[in-house]
Amino acid sequence: ELDAWQKIIRVLTHEIMSSISPVSSLSEHLLKKIQDPDKPGIVKDPDGNLMEDLAEGLEIINTRGQGLMEFVKHYHSLTHLPIPVLEEVQLGPFLDKIQILIEPECKKDDISIMLDVKERDKISLDPNLIEQVLLNLIRNSIQALKGISAKKSISITAGKDVKGLQISVRDNGCGIDIDNMDNIFIPFYTTRDKGSGIGLSFAKQIMRLHNGQISVRSEDGKGAEFILRF
Repeated sequence: ELDAWQKIIRVLTHEIMSSISPVSSLSEHLLKKIQDPDKPGIVKDPDGNLMEDLAEGLEIINTRGQGLMEFVKHYHSLTHLPIPVLEEVQLGPFLDKIQILIEPECKKDDISIMLDVKERDKISLDPNLIEQVLLNLIRNSIQALKGISAKKSISITAGKDVKGLQISVRDNGCGIDIDNMDNIFIPFYTTRDKGSGIGLSFAKQIMRLHNGQISVRSEDGKGAEFILRF
Protein backbone atom coordinates (compact mmCIF):
# COMPACT_ATOMS: atom_id res chain seq x y z
CA GLU A 1 0.00 0.00 0.00
CA LEU A 2 2.86 2.38 0.85
CA ASP A 3 4.48 1.63 -2.50
CA ALA A 4 1.19 2.44 -4.28
CA TRP A 5 0.89 5.79 -2.49
CA GLN A 6 4.49 6.64 -3.34
CA LYS A 7 3.77 5.94 -7.00
CA ILE A 8 0.66 8.14 -6.89
CA ILE A 9 2.65 10.99 -5.31
CA ARG A 10 5.33 10.65 -7.99
CA VAL A 11 2.70 10.83 -10.74
CA LEU A 12 0.96 13.81 -9.10
CA THR A 13 4.27 15.64 -8.68
CA HIS A 14 5.25 14.96 -12.29
CA GLU A 15 1.91 16.14 -13.70
CA ILE A 16 1.80 19.34 -11.64
CA MET A 17 5.45 20.22 -12.28
CA SER A 18 5.00 19.54 -16.01
CA SER A 19 2.33 22.25 -16.09
CA ILE A 20 3.82 24.74 -13.62
CA SER A 21 7.44 24.78 -14.87
CA PRO A 22 6.77 26.06 -18.42
CA VAL A 23 4.23 28.60 -17.12
CA SER A 24 6.76 29.95 -14.62
CA SER A 25 9.69 30.14 -17.06
CA LEU A 26 7.59 31.59 -19.88
CA SER A 27 6.04 34.31 -17.72
CA GLU A 28 9.53 35.26 -16.48
CA HIS A 29 10.74 35.42 -20.09
CA LEU A 30 7.80 37.64 -21.12
CA LEU A 31 8.37 39.99 -18.20
CA LYS A 32 11.99 40.47 -19.26
CA LYS A 33 10.85 41.31 -22.78
CA ILE A 34 8.41 44.03 -21.72
CA GLN A 35 10.37 45.63 -18.87
CA ASP A 36 12.78 48.46 -19.59
CA PRO A 37 16.20 47.28 -18.31
CA ASP A 38 17.21 50.89 -17.51
CA LYS A 39 14.01 51.71 -15.62
CA PRO A 40 12.89 48.83 -13.33
CA GLY A 41 9.13 48.55 -13.07
CA ILE A 42 8.55 50.53 -16.28
CA VAL A 43 7.05 48.76 -19.30
CA LYS A 44 8.64 49.44 -22.68
CA ASP A 45 6.57 50.86 -25.52
CA PRO A 46 5.22 47.80 -27.35
CA ASP A 47 6.11 47.14 -30.96
CA GLY A 48 4.57 44.65 -33.39
CA ASN A 49 6.98 41.83 -32.62
CA LEU A 50 6.64 42.28 -28.88
CA MET A 51 2.84 42.10 -29.02
CA GLU A 52 3.04 38.98 -31.18
CA ASP A 53 5.42 37.34 -28.69
CA LEU A 54 3.13 38.31 -25.81
CA ALA A 55 0.10 36.85 -27.56
CA GLU A 56 1.90 33.57 -28.25
CA GLY A 57 3.20 33.38 -24.69
CA LEU A 58 -0.20 34.06 -23.15
CA GLU A 59 -1.74 31.41 -25.40
CA ILE A 60 0.75 28.84 -24.10
CA ILE A 61 0.18 29.90 -20.48
CA ASN A 62 -3.58 29.62 -20.99
CA THR A 63 -3.23 26.14 -22.54
CA ARG A 64 -1.05 24.87 -19.69
CA GLY A 65 -3.40 26.42 -17.13
CA GLN A 66 -6.40 24.71 -18.73
CA GLY A 67 -4.48 21.43 -18.73
CA LEU A 68 -3.76 21.77 -15.02
CA MET A 69 -7.41 22.58 -14.30
CA GLU A 70 -8.45 19.47 -16.24
CA PHE A 71 -5.98 17.40 -14.22
CA VAL A 72 -7.39 18.74 -10.94
CA LYS A 73 -10.93 17.97 -12.17
CA HIS A 74 -9.90 14.37 -12.88
CA TYR A 75 -8.30 14.12 -9.43
CA HIS A 76 -11.50 15.44 -7.85
CA SER A 77 -13.57 12.83 -9.71
CA LEU A 78 -11.43 10.05 -8.21
CA THR A 79 -11.79 11.36 -4.66
CA HIS A 80 -15.57 11.89 -4.89
CA LEU A 81 -16.86 8.62 -6.28
CA PRO A 82 -20.65 8.24 -6.43
CA ILE A 83 -22.31 5.64 -4.22
CA PRO A 84 -23.67 2.85 -6.46
CA VAL A 85 -27.44 2.74 -6.82
CA LEU A 86 -27.98 -0.99 -7.26
CA GLU A 87 -30.67 -2.39 -9.53
CA GLU A 88 -31.57 -5.88 -10.69
CA VAL A 89 -30.40 -5.70 -14.29
CA GLN A 90 -31.04 -8.20 -17.07
CA LEU A 91 -27.52 -8.83 -18.36
CA GLY A 92 -28.35 -9.55 -22.02
CA PRO A 93 -30.25 -6.31 -22.81
CA PHE A 94 -27.79 -4.30 -20.69
CA LEU A 95 -24.79 -5.47 -22.76
CA ASP A 96 -26.78 -5.20 -26.01
CA LYS A 97 -27.24 -1.49 -25.25
CA ILE A 98 -23.51 -1.01 -24.66
CA GLN A 99 -22.69 -2.72 -27.95
CA ILE A 100 -25.12 -0.41 -29.79
CA LEU A 101 -23.63 2.66 -28.08
CA ILE A 102 -20.01 1.84 -28.97
CA GLU A 103 -20.52 0.29 -32.42
CA PRO A 104 -20.26 3.59 -34.38
CA GLU A 105 -16.85 4.30 -32.78
CA CYS A 106 -15.66 0.81 -33.68
CA LYS A 107 -16.83 1.12 -37.29
CA LYS A 108 -14.79 4.32 -37.73
CA ASP A 109 -11.64 2.27 -37.13
CA ASP A 110 -12.86 -0.84 -38.98
CA ILE A 111 -13.14 -2.86 -35.75
CA SER A 112 -15.63 -5.69 -35.37
CA ILE A 113 -17.26 -5.89 -31.94
CA MET A 114 -18.78 -9.18 -30.82
CA LEU A 115 -21.03 -9.98 -27.88
CA ASP A 116 -21.29 -13.40 -26.26
CA VAL A 117 -23.64 -13.57 -23.28
CA LYS A 118 -23.59 -17.05 -21.75
CA GLU A 119 -25.36 -15.92 -18.60
CA ARG A 120 -28.69 -14.11 -18.95
CA ASP A 121 -29.70 -14.02 -15.29
CA LYS A 122 -30.34 -10.74 -13.54
CA ILE A 123 -27.42 -9.15 -11.71
CA SER A 124 -27.38 -6.50 -9.00
CA LEU A 125 -25.34 -3.48 -10.13
CA ASP A 126 -25.44 0.24 -10.82
CA PRO A 127 -26.14 0.27 -14.58
CA ASN A 128 -24.84 3.82 -15.12
CA LEU A 129 -21.51 3.23 -13.37
CA ILE A 130 -20.84 -0.20 -14.87
CA GLU A 131 -21.83 1.09 -18.31
CA GLN A 132 -19.22 3.84 -17.91
CA VAL A 133 -16.59 1.29 -16.81
CA LEU A 134 -17.29 -0.97 -19.80
CA LEU A 135 -17.31 1.91 -22.29
CA ASN A 136 -13.94 3.07 -20.92
CA LEU A 137 -12.51 -0.44 -21.30
CA ILE A 138 -13.81 -0.75 -24.86
CA ARG A 139 -12.40 2.67 -25.78
CA ASN A 140 -9.04 1.57 -24.37
CA SER A 141 -9.25 -1.44 -26.69
CA ILE A 142 -10.03 0.83 -29.65
CA GLN A 143 -6.87 2.82 -28.86
CA ALA A 144 -4.83 -0.38 -28.50
CA LEU A 145 -5.97 -1.50 -31.97
CA LYS A 146 -4.78 1.63 -33.77
CA GLY A 147 -2.00 0.79 -36.19
CA ILE A 148 -2.81 -2.93 -36.19
CA SER A 149 -2.72 -4.29 -39.75
CA ALA A 150 -4.50 -7.60 -38.99
CA LYS A 151 -8.28 -7.85 -38.73
CA LYS A 152 -9.22 -5.90 -35.60
CA SER A 153 -11.74 -7.23 -33.12
CA ILE A 154 -13.14 -6.61 -29.65
CA SER A 155 -15.24 -9.19 -27.83
CA ILE A 156 -17.47 -8.72 -24.79
CA THR A 157 -18.20 -11.94 -22.95
CA ALA A 158 -20.41 -12.59 -19.93
CA GLY A 159 -20.60 -15.86 -18.05
CA LYS A 160 -20.59 -17.55 -14.67
CA ASP A 161 -18.17 -19.93 -12.99
CA VAL A 162 -17.62 -21.20 -9.44
CA LYS A 163 -16.34 -17.76 -8.39
CA GLY A 164 -19.42 -15.93 -9.66
CA LEU A 165 -20.42 -13.84 -12.64
CA GLN A 166 -17.87 -12.11 -14.82
CA ILE A 167 -17.87 -9.74 -17.79
CA SER A 168 -14.75 -9.49 -19.92
CA VAL A 169 -13.57 -7.14 -22.67
CA ARG A 170 -10.90 -8.64 -24.93
CA ASP A 171 -9.06 -7.27 -27.98
CA ASN A 172 -6.34 -8.45 -30.35
CA GLY A 173 -4.39 -5.20 -30.11
CA CYS A 174 -0.85 -4.36 -29.06
CA GLY A 175 -1.22 -5.78 -25.56
CA ILE A 176 0.36 -4.38 -22.40
CA ASP A 177 4.09 -4.32 -21.80
CA ILE A 178 5.02 -6.45 -18.79
CA ASP A 179 6.81 -3.45 -17.24
CA ASN A 180 3.51 -1.53 -17.20
CA MET A 181 1.27 -4.28 -15.81
CA ASP A 182 1.82 -3.28 -12.16
CA ASN A 183 1.11 0.38 -12.86
CA ILE A 184 -1.99 0.49 -15.06
CA PHE A 185 -4.46 0.78 -12.14
CA ILE A 186 -2.52 3.61 -10.46
CA PRO A 187 -4.36 6.96 -10.78
CA PHE A 188 -3.01 9.20 -13.57
CA TYR A 189 -0.59 6.57 -14.88
CA THR A 190 -0.80 6.44 -18.66
CA THR A 191 1.37 5.45 -21.61
CA ARG A 192 -0.70 7.48 -24.10
CA ASP A 193 0.15 11.06 -25.03
CA LYS A 194 -3.42 12.27 -24.53
CA GLY A 195 -4.53 9.76 -21.90
CA SER A 196 -5.84 11.00 -18.53
CA GLY A 197 -4.74 7.90 -16.65
CA ILE A 198 -7.92 7.72 -14.58
CA GLY A 199 -10.07 5.22 -16.52
CA LEU A 200 -8.66 2.01 -15.05
CA SER A 201 -8.28 3.47 -11.58
CA PHE A 202 -11.93 4.58 -11.76
CA ALA A 203 -12.92 1.07 -12.89
CA LYS A 204 -11.07 -0.50 -9.96
CA GLN A 205 -12.78 1.80 -7.44
CA ILE A 206 -16.23 1.24 -8.94
CA MET A 207 -15.77 -2.54 -8.87
CA ARG A 208 -14.63 -2.32 -5.25
CA LEU A 209 -17.84 -0.42 -4.42
CA HIS A 210 -19.73 -3.33 -6.02
CA ASN A 211 -17.80 -5.79 -3.80
CA GLY A 212 -16.16 -7.03 -6.98
CA GLN A 213 -12.80 -6.74 -8.66
CA ILE A 214 -11.14 -6.04 -12.00
CA SER A 215 -8.18 -7.98 -13.34
CA VAL A 216 -6.19 -8.10 -16.57
CA ARG A 217 -4.58 -10.77 -18.72
CA SER A 218 -2.24 -9.64 -21.43
CA GLU A 219 0.81 -10.45 -23.45
CA ASP A 220 2.78 -7.76 -25.21
CA GLY A 221 1.83 -7.79 -28.89
CA LYS A 222 -1.01 -10.29 -28.41
CA GLY A 223 -3.88 -8.24 -27.06
CA ALA A 224 -5.40 -7.78 -23.63
CA GLU A 225 -8.43 -8.96 -21.66
CA PHE A 226 -9.98 -7.05 -18.76
CA ILE A 227 -12.27 -9.05 -16.48
CA LEU A 228 -14.94 -7.60 -14.18
CA ARG A 229 -15.86 -10.14 -11.52
CA PHE A 230 -18.99 -9.66 -9.42
